[in-house]
Amino acid sequence: GFIPRGMIGYSNQPAPYRYNPEKAEELLRQALGGRLWEYGFSMILVYPLSAPSQQVIANQISSAFRKVNSKFKIEVRGLPWAAIAEHRKKRTLPILFGGWRADYADPHNMAGPLLHSDGYAGKMLGFEKSEMDGLIDQAKREPDMKTRLELYGQIRRLWAKNLPMIFTFSEQWIRVERKWVHGYIHNPIYPGAPSYSPLAPMFKKE
Repeated sequence: GFIPRGMIGYSNQPAPYRYNPEKAEELLRQALGGRLWEYGFSMILVYPLSAPSQQVIANQISSAFRKVNSKFKIEVRGLPWAAIAEHRKKRTLPILFGGWRADYADPHNMAGPLLHSDGYAGKMLGFEKSEMDGLIDQAKREPDMKTRLELYGQIRRLWAKNLPMIFTFSEQWIRVERKWVHGYIHNPIYPGAPSYSPLAPMFKKE
């Protein structure tokens, strides 16, 4: 979901969508009154050349559609980020890869930018739903934590019903350092510190 594991408000309910090619075939056969299944489609799925993990996902999407129906043709193509940014502005990409890392440890910094119509992703995708906006605004202002968590539960269910975006994975960072490095303080919000923040006064001590 849009709230990562370990942050308040995280839940695995409603249950995430699972890989189910049989169900996909059932729905795709119904699309456009059966015409999509009969005639198929062709599209280009782009990914940034600087993000090999997105290339892996793009190839998996292409392969999954092709296995369901050989007439579903998705060409995977890598582009420089500048070219993707230009397409993104024009909203000419049928599928858009992206990512988001919280700036502070609060679920509003996930719900607001990703699902609110005035948020970073909401504006980019053209996703606008007044009910979603109202719940996000209410949760942001709610002082009672129990009530707030209930609101984020409603937001999760509304997201699952509308599905403006699919969350595929969360990054896991690995940090390696010499034994003589001291002072490093792990900060889950800035996993790359001190590159990402001045919160780790590191020093060398033999």
